[in-house]
Amino acid sequence: MSRASIKRLLGAGLLMAVALPARAELSPMLYLCWARQAPEALQVQVLNIETEPVQGEPELIARVASLRVTAVRRSADGLKPGAQIRIRQIESKHKPAAGAPMPGPAPMPSLQQGQALSAFLEPDGQLRGFYQPAARGQSFSPYLWADEADPAQRAAPSC
Repeated sequence: MSRASIKRLLGAGLLMAVALPARAELSPMLYLCWARQAPEALQVQVLNIETEPVQGEPELIARVASLRVTAVRRSADGLKPGAQIRIRQIESKHKPAAGAPMPGPAPMPSLQQGQALSAFLEPDGQLRGFYQPAARGQSFSPYLWADEADPAQRAAPSC
């Protein structure tokens, strides 16, 4: 094999080694584990959304959503249908270009007023009386809700 061929092969290998992690997403099993461990598994309806600046972070905004609980699968806090809760999501003011790969967990979906969603939540450790997504970008996934309800799926390896 010639030196030029070896250099091309090494260059291609290096390019793959750098490019592949940039497209990496977390394992679906990890999101399922987070959903199973969430203290609050609820069906909710988004009542309203307020946007506010994040103090000391000019590139970030906070979206505060008021939600009405419509059904409860489990609740460590004893939430019942009809309860109103709030969640706070921090987002960058700058969104990546459509289709641009972002390493790491799935981004949080932007909630919209009137949406009905399944929600895997946990108490917000910084804001009393608020909740936060427990399964990161899949915290509002109907697929995790359906998967968790399937007894056959619950027998899958523990987290």
